[in-house]
Amino acid sequence: MCVCYSQPACANHQEITYTIVLVHRGCSKTFSVALDGTPSPCSTDLLPLFIPIGYYVVVYLAGHFLHCINTRQQELLCHSLFLSGVDAELGVLGSDSVGLSLPESSLLDLHTGRMFTVDLNPSFLMDLLHCSHSRPDAQRLAALHCLLLYMGPNAPLELKIIDWICDNVMPFDNFDQIQEFILASLYRIIYKKCLSLDEVLPYSSVFEKKKVPDGLVQVPGVTCATELHAEPVFKGKARSLQGYWEELQWSTEKIKYFEAVPNPRYRTSQSLPDWTKLLTTLKSENKKSSNYLRHIEENTKKVLSMVDSWSLGKMSQHSKSHYQLIEGL
Repeated sequence: MCVCYSQPACANHQEITYTIVLVHRGCSKTFSVALDGTPSPCSTDLLPLFIPIGYYVVVYLAGHFLHCINTRQQELLCHSLFLSGVDAELGVLGSDSVGLSLPESSLLDLHTGRMFTVDLNPSFLMDLLHCSHSRPDAQRLAALHCLLLYMGPNAPLELKIIDWICDNVMPFDNFDQIQEFILASLYRIIYKKCLSLDEVLPYSSVFEKKKVPDGLVQVPGVTCATELHAEPVFKGKARSLQGYWEELQWSTEKIKYFEAVPNPRYRTSQSLPDWTKLLTTLKSENKKSSNYLRHIEENTKKVLSMVDSWSLGKMSQHSKSHYQLIEGL
């Protein structure tokens, strides 16, 4: 559940501010965007549209920008897609059209009376990935997560992403695309099976870094401020909650457990010292007979084998060279 509103434009119309209240997360995000081009003489032209598309909220200001805000992974700007200039378009709607946002991702053109269904374009998102030299890393990371999490599972689309990864094997400056592919795909599967695990399992490798790179924290022309809110509470005892309301209540109940932990998401770096110590113990002569340690090692290998089998299963429809690449990784 999100509540969206924009604040009055500043006097010189060079900046616009809007807020997304994430009720299910117990916080709000306030964005300020610097506007390029000639300032509009009329402040009514600076009223953005808020369009819900799945778990994204699209903020659109004709002729200026289009911001796809991720309401599930809201911690960093790099998981929300920000577009400006010629990229910030809504298909058939022109910059001079007046639109009205309606439920179920619908948009009404008030000039023509036509109604449209709005959705994210996978072909455009793939183009963002392929433009490696002209696109910032934050934009490519947001596009990759949108393709894997929002549009998945989609076997043909995943194969296109694997093609792109094979053409760009070396990690980018600010993130590792292979790790992002594996983590985001696993996160999508886990989210559908158990809502409680989505708060603690990693969905991006950038949280493994001691310091998140500036290229992923900052988006040129955009500033973001986060405000925590009081814990949302369902008054009374609701009965027979299903679908959306059941998930919303479950999400709000989780807030009180996870807000007390600064970094609740699991990080492999946290267990690395224990794993290194275990391997050292296994290699020592006086501990080789320990059945307990042997069981730990064998169980770990089984888990890793299951993950490898899942990863390689995704590649079964692909070429032999791509299979060997993933196998080597």
